[in-house]
Amino acid sequence: RRALNYAVDRAKIASLVGADSHPTCQVLPPYVPGYRPYCPYTLDPTPDGVWRAPDLAEARALIAASGTSGAAITVWSQPAVYIADYSPVGRYLVSLLDSLGYRAKLKTIAATDTSYNPLDSRQKVQAGLSVYYGVYLAASEFLGPRWTSCQSFRRDSPANLNVAEFCDPRFDATVR
Repeated sequence: RRALNYAVDRAKIASLVGADSHPTCQVLPPYVPGYRPYCPYTLDPTPDGVWRAPDLAEARALIAASGTSGAAITVWSQPAVYIADYSPVGRYLVSLLDSLGYRAKLKTIAATDTSYNPLDSRQKVQAGLSVYYGVYLAASEFLGPRWTSCQSFRRDSPANLNVAEFCDPRFDATVR
């Protein structure tokens, strides 16, 4: 995950998504109270927290250290009925992963296919493209225990809210 964070060209993704997209390095959108620019995943990071460019050297070093080069990765994409097709972003990510030494493929799911649930940990989604809009303009809508706690992770369940399957009791204690 860290290697891909360093390697991805966020400006390219913003241009592929269109609308009023801007490069960022975090889940919390700039228009939400509490947002602070923060981006360690950029070439030559500076205190201003702005993404500048991909750091492919760092990405390749992380991949080499992980021993995962050559692994198969599937990027899942399902456009929401009201959102544009993310297949161009998916194709870019597959191309990037291939160039980093992985064997990547894109799996596009129709917007009307109700069998796909990226929250269902049984589906073993390795990487996926989706959109989330918070109900309230609050950081807690995008970060925090609902999405990242051990309590929110449900193994082998369609009710798993913790899509990253991240569970760290120390992190949970810090958030609490």
